[in-house]
Amino acid sequence: MAPKWTSPFSNLLASYDRKNDVVELVEDHARGTCQGGAAWSAYHIPRTSPIVERARREGTRTFYYIRPGRGEVELDPAISPVGIEECIVEGDEIRITYAGLGGAGVGITGGRARAQGVKEVHVEEEGGGGRLGRATLSLPLHHRLTFGMDDTDSPERGATWALANELGYWADKKGLARYLCHTIVQLFPAAPGTTKNCAATALGFGVLPGKEEELVEALGRELEAASLSDETGMAWLEGVSVPAGLRSLAERARRGVITLEDVRETAGKEGVHLVEVTGERGLIGACACLGLWDDPEGAVRI
Repeated sequence: MAPKWTSPFSNLLASYDRKNDVVELVEDHARGTCQGGAAWSAYHIPRTSPIVERARREGTRTFYYIRPGRGEVELDPAISPVGIEECIVEGDEIRITYAGLGGAGVGITGGRARAQGVKEVHVEEEGGGGRLGRATLSLPLHHRLTFGMDDTDSPERGATWALANELGYWADKKGLARYLCHTIVQLFPAAPGTTKNCAATALGFGVLPGKEEELVEALGRELEAASLSDETGMAWLEGVSVPAGLRSLAERARRGVITLEDVRETAGKEGVHLVEVTGERGLIGACACLGLWDDPEGAVRI
């Protein structure tokens, strides 16, 4: 049994965006409940690590956006105690090298190294107390797919956010992909055809290479079977970054009415795949919500 002063992370997952040459690293912090640790890491790692462009946190889950390569990390207790020194994408693997002082080192060698999703660990220095901890973690390369869904309910029954969440949970339990995030996007409340709240939902997944088509087909099939509407639409996009044109479309859809023509034009430019599940009206919200999947706090605001 590991000593009580180490606490394993629940899961680590890394996705590579080939188009933009960016890695999204997702950490589920210790035991899945250590929100303080997640907040601490999300604050320090981007400030200390030249190759980490930014981080965002949802509860105990932290998303880091990393440029592959190496960046020198200058560690200093309390001020810059932890960092990511290197990220290498090679074949079907992504290797991340962390370094940390004191408890931050324990978080690497005794926490992250014991997470589910880690293939291999090379510990250079153990860490703990006043010592430096450094380790390289090898993770299976995933691709990031984000899905938008809308127009799934009727005036009498249903809720798109709930159906989408159940589909994400189902896909994860079936082993099709790792379910990473759920974002409700409030669209223009006075849009024609809305049942009540006019909110679409985006779901994010980490998918092993070669499994993308299976996931797309399975979600479309299950969405069609569960939908209560004749106008259900689904849209999906590969990559860890939101294209500027898609973000602009989302903001327009929150302020006023956009058309199917607007959606098809933006989708064509930004590489969004549109799927008429039971109809085409739902494509508007499904595509628009993809522009705000990385801002769950802002996306819910009127």
